[in-house]
Amino acid sequence: EADRLRFADPGNAEVLFLTINGQEVNSEPDQKPRRSIISFQDWSIERAATYAAPFEIVERLVKAERLANSRVAHLPWWLYERARNEIYRAIRTLPRCFVAAATTKYLNFSAAPTNYVFLNTVYVFTTDRWDLYAVVQSTIHEVWARKYSGALKQDLRYSPSKCFETFAFPEGLWQTANPSLATLGERYHEHRKSLMLSLWLGL
Repeated sequence: EADRLRFADPGNAEVLFLTINGQEVNSEPDQKPRRSIISFQDWSIERAATYAAPFEIVERLVKAERLANSRVAHLPWWLYERARNEIYRAIRTLPRCFVAAATTKYLNFSAAPTNYVFLNTVYVFTTDRWDLYAVVQSTIHEVWARKYSGALKQDLRYSPSKCFETFAFPEGLWQTANPSLATLGERYHEHRKSLMLSLWLGL
């Protein structure tokens, strides 16, 4: 349907986004989304309505249900209840960000394009720096995360407030990039990516 909307009016592409969840991040060897969604971001209803066909779909499928739900009826029905626009503002100008599944057997961060819409089963590290990636991908950070986060059966339930915000990054790294660490981080990520594709195996 997204392809049909783009074909009918190329301008519709401005409100059609690929969307990815934690299971796809962990299970798809190429980590590419298989679905698209309509998103009017934080726009007014007047601006959203200028995209006639996508707006009609949202009006038909979403409006009645949202207005019937007293918990969210006061919110703009054409927008996501929890859009987390602050994430997209933070990554808008970056060439990539890093994502991890919220619940996962193995803690892995992966580079992702910044024009995806990330579902609530994905955490987004809003940086494009490979040196910071190397730190959160390290065994040290995983051990810390497993100590201070929760679990679902044997799987880690990563908790940013408990294990990311409290984690001791190397002193001064946020202020000054470390080129050697960046080289290692990118090399590790790209090697892992090539293995996933050659073996056709997810994380």
